[in-house]
Amino acid sequence: MSSSLLAWQERLEHHFLALRKQRSDALGDRPLFALEHDLTESEISDLSSIVRKSAPSDRYWLVWTVYATELGYQYEGVEYWPSFEENTPGWALGGDRGWLRDCFWKFTKTYGGARPSGPWATHFSIICWPITHAILSEDLQRQLAEILYQIRYLFRKELFDSPELLGNEIAARSWTTTRRFQMVAEEPLLLGQIAAALLIGEKDRAKSLITPDTLLRIAKNLNKERREREWLKDARTAAKAKLTGISLPSARLPVSSGPGLRQELRNLGIEPRVYLRPTLQGSWNVVLEIPDLGPLLSKFPELNETLNGTSVVTGANGRPLARGRLLHYGPQSVILKRWPDPSEVLLRFEKQSPELEYILSAECMLRPSSNWLFKVFSDGTAREIRGATIRPGSRYILLSRDEIPPHADARSATVECEGISATYLDIDPVFSLDGLKYFESLGLAPAKQVDVRPAGLPPVLWDGEGYAEWLSTDQPCICVSSDHQVDAITLNLEGPAPARLDLIPQQPGERIFVEIPQLPTGNHLLHVLVGSAGQILLGQLEVAIRDPRPWKPGLSEQNALLVIADPPNPSLEQLWEGRATLQVQGPPARQGRCEVVLTPDVHGTSHTFRKQLPPFVLPLPPGAWEKYFDANVRADDVIQNIYDAADSLEIRFAAEELGQSTVHCRREFAPLRWLVKWENHGYVVRLRDDTGLSQPASLTRYEFERPDEPIALQIPLGDQPFRVSESGGLFSARSGDLKRSVILPPLVRSLSQLRTDCVLHPHTKSAEDLNKFISLYELWSSARITGATLSATRRDDVLAAFMQALVHLTCGNEWISGEIEFERRTNDLATLKSTISRSPIRTGFGAAIWLKRDELTDQTNAKRVCVFCQVAKSYLDLPPLGNLPSSLSDPYLWIAEFALRLMTRPDALTRWAASQLNIGLQYLLTTPTLARGARFLGLAVAYSKAHDRSRLINLPNWEWQ
Repeated sequence: MSSSLLAWQERLEHHFLALRKQRSDALGDRPLFALEHDLTESEISDLSSIVRKSAPSDRYWLVWTVYATELGYQYEGVEYWPSFEENTPGWALGGDRGWLRDCFWKFTKTYGGARPSGPWATHFSIICWPITHAILSEDLQRQLAEILYQIRYLFRKELFDSPELLGNEIAARSWTTTRRFQMVAEEPLLLGQIAAALLIGEKDRAKSLITPDTLLRIAKNLNKERREREWLKDARTAAKAKLTGISLPSARLPVSSGPGLRQELRNLGIEPRVYLRPTLQGSWNVVLEIPDLGPLLSKFPELNETLNGTSVVTGANGRPLARGRLLHYGPQSVILKRWPDPSEVLLRFEKQSPELEYILSAECMLRPSSNWLFKVFSDGTAREIRGATIRPGSRYILLSRDEIPPHADARSATVECEGISATYLDIDPVFSLDGLKYFESLGLAPAKQVDVRPAGLPPVLWDGEGYAEWLSTDQPCICVSSDHQVDAITLNLEGPAPARLDLIPQQPGERIFVEIPQLPTGNHLLHVLVGSAGQILLGQLEVAIRDPRPWKPGLSEQNALLVIADPPNPSLEQLWEGRATLQVQGPPARQGRCEVVLTPDVHGTSHTFRKQLPPFVLPLPPGAWEKYFDANVRADDVIQNIYDAADSLEIRFAAEELGQSTVHCRREFAPLRWLVKWENHGYVVRLRDDTGLSQPASLTRYEFERPDEPIALQIPLGDQPFRVSESGGLFSARSGDLKRSVILPPLVRSLSQLRTDCVLHPHTKSAEDLNKFISLYELWSSARITGATLSATRRDDVLAAFMQALVHLTCGNEWISGEIEFERRTNDLATLKSTISRSPIRTGFGAAIWLKRDELTDQTNAKRVCVFCQVAKSYLDLPPLGNLPSSLSDPYLWIAEFALRLMTRPDALTRWAASQLNIGLQYLLTTPTLARGARFLGLAVAYSKAHDRSRLINLPNWEWQ
């Protein structure tokens, strides 16, 4: 046995020494990966068989390194060590995880191997090594194949000439993937080389970052599964077609001002469009159609986090758009209740970014004008005619900020939008002289008798006048004609791919068909110049080219059944714990169906579980979904018991001919994880610790009745269960900087035990006690709940006690008494307002907040902070703020946000405030009026629309990032 291990050790040493020299000579200081052993499948099997029969030994460290990497290559994204122990007999008893990490350290020092880095490597100090050296484990391979399929229409010849460009393109689309894939995407050159090898094969072996045999192995592995094989097949077909095509501009854009950048942004085609939609009452809704912002992210990947946040549409009267909605669901249509000022940016994101603000100010505003012309089409909608041209026999709607003078061809229309008026324009079959003068006074021009329109393959969108939209896979064709003799026609195409063509018609009225070259994505402008009897007639056609989006059930708002998840790709834990919301949109009163499918992890002993849920009525808003999911999934004893063994949860929606949609939620890969199971009329728990730290995790329990009193625990790690007492409580594990908590419900034997009275230790009005309650609030609010409703109810009781203590300490006795009355519905906000300050000088502070409450309800938190800060400065004599970083341009803006975070969502405060936490707490203790004003604004925004106020915790409409 030892001789065989020695042979493998010597062979691998020779291989990696030679590979190290070869790579250094060709590429310099580029890392090696243990997966690059270049062994065949049979050799890997032989090596693994011998290792399983032997004990760990320093003499054969390299063999064990390769063996551990092979298990990392098969990793499915859930747990590494159970698979390792299952495949390695005797490891659970005699293995040493720290020794295995030392093997990888030696590989790095000896051969220049890759070294894991970043937060993931910090939290998984041992597992990170074999998974990193596996390069692209099987769960990441599937994600790569799906992205290549999704971006296949973006392929260009230069992407395959420069793998780094291809890697950047993949990284820009990785917002839908797991965090681990995004970490791989931080090495765009390596990712691009893997992708290029999968699509077209490795062209330059000498410059490959990993060995060709390893690339070939990854490609073969992806061809095993049917779905991944089909994705790659389509992506390869698209790649080969592009290799012989023309090259198009692809360089990333610098985010800086200037006319060149404005033109580049215009070419991306991200400008919103306005159209009118009739209502059942005979009036019109103004609808803003926001395009897919994916092209923007492909050019500016650094805006990923901002674009994936919540956003607010200027003029809309509703909740902010869900996180990532403008990236994951195609174009979005939002009804405007107020006509935006031309100087207002139409779209605002919760997380501010100077670069994005510039981009939006350049391309996300209404076109400056006093009148906007819309043509009524046969489908009943009215689309904007940007050229402001009118044709005989057509019907138009003119929106205007000014009063439209009366005329025989004009009559009033009703539009459900403040700040704008509407007028019908019914154009006679023949223009009259009086009519022409009237239309010209409105800035409208009769259409010339030169016709330019799409021909051949129909465009995705054609407004009938001068705007057409095609896909990047289409070959646009246009028809140019005139009803009179013309001398010459010149076509001049402006945009990312400029071109010019001169034509001479042979006879009057001749239709000339012109095929336009395949164009890159973005906006193009086709000018048509027609020479006739010494005059030049001008016409134009706006051409927008966008990439096709892979079809998915419920992809866009135009589908009959639409499921929107917030966040767009929720994890299993986020959905289960209520940190993710779903809403199902569809025709009112139609019936929908829902099925949940729980899939166990690869090492689980349970089988796939399916449950058909009761029918529901469309639409299903977020609040109704939460109740539906709670009653039919969380409260199901069977599902509760198999939840911890599940790797993923699929929620499948269907509504007969309206369509289908699936939300897939995978489990987060956590270094600390509580496993809960119901056994023998009670709960048992286990702690899975994969941090790799030498010290075991510290374990603590908190009771519901005394939620601020920690009780130290000794629970065996590994597979040994620990039986929980009937009183339940919160169980917390801490390892280094990592924390994981779970709430287990008590065994209830009477109705009186459904709720609990929390008793907190005596506290003082000090920053120290405030800090303690904030930490405890974070602990309880972030803990995973089990036992469905009962756990959530007990947790809310605890959080309410902590919130009341926080408000009491900062706002005082009189305020907390008024808030308790408000919670009992015996008080209203107007009465509570008078409690902010009894000082005659400061009474205007509460009144000013009261007047702003409706305006701020549908604004972003950033806007709320600015307004609150301005009001506080105007009405309060705020003391100076010291010891804050000099980089803060306005310290009072910081303390305004600090106060609002504390009074609305305390669990979002500590990480944001960081080292300045105690400074902010001390300031609010000495400025209670500011704290009361912040709490009042929080309640006003949360409950001004009659939201349920049975629990004044985690206030609705306040979601901080």
